[in-house]
Amino acid sequence: MRRPLIAVLLLVTVATVWLLMPPPAVQQAAARDASSYEEAFARWQGLRAADALALTPGCESRALLQGARAPRAVLLLHGITNCPLQFAALAESLHATGDNVLVPRLPRHGLADRMTVELASLRAEEVAGLVAECVGVARGFGDTVVVVGLSLTGVATAWAADNLADVDRAIVIAPAFAPPWRPAWLAPLATRLSLRLPNVFVWWDDAKEERLEGPRQCYPRFSTRAMGEGYRFGGQVMVDATRGAPRARSLWIFTTADDRAVDNVRAATLARHWRNAGATVNEYQFAAGDSIVHDMIDPAQVGARVARVYPVLLAAIRGAPLPR
Repeated sequence: MRRPLIAVLLLVTVATVWLLMPPPAVQQAAARDASSYEEAFARWQGLRAADALALTPGCESRALLQGARAPRAVLLLHGITNCPLQFAALAESLHATGDNVLVPRLPRHGLADRMTVELASLRAEEVAGLVAECVGVARGFGDTVVVVGLSLTGVATAWAADNLADVDRAIVIAPAFAPPWRPAWLAPLATRLSLRLPNVFVWWDDAKEERLEGPRQCYPRFSTRAMGEGYRFGGQVMVDATRGAPRARSLWIFTTADDRAVDNVRAATLARHWRNAGATVNEYQFAAGDSIVHDMIDPAQVGARVARVYPVLLAAIRGAPLPR
């Protein structure tokens, strides 16, 4: 009897260790500068070839261009389960004042089948690779390159600020480093389990399911594997932030006190790491009284208050003083 029991205990121990092992590091991607407007445009068209899919109308990668290199190029990165429509209004505001604006579609997003299982195959390396290529393209469109990202792509923006020399200004919005769970050790445990256990799709709203209110292009459910990949990406950013100063020259981190989706403490930790490395970091939190939700960008989002948010973000993107 003892040998079978020992074998079972050994198997349980090995399985537990395997489940709880730290996730692998995110493989790094590098930006390749576009040397001219023409090269940037050609490479952007190449990126758009990935949109040859059945997409929700408006979810294609979009470029709002001036027809020539501009003083500033802005890269806007939409959040998980959304698509470029999320940033359409902000992109138009920036373009109207002279910026070249890129809004790429993240891999496996924006599909016409909103119940797609494709999201479960998303990997951190795919997001990093897309961001690196878009930053290189943006260099051909503008003298200054600004990267703006929300939630998962807030993490990707922080990664770009750490690793890509072409990023002049990084605007990190409500970065999804971890869910707002307490005690805090639950989050890394859940990340490791989500990366190793079979994927599960979870409704954003159990009561509404496919009838989710808000932007109609959004997937009504998320993938535990995709979320785990996002948190793995966030873990890599935190490691990178302790290894030296970020390469971006200007850094902003925006959070909202009313965020129910992410842990704002992790955003503050990132800011501390960057400051310890000698960087100047600007932090701004929308107060609880402002009632700003996690997705503060999409005007169609339930509870959206873009009239409060956009002027603040536009000022930061442009390097201007923030409105009071």
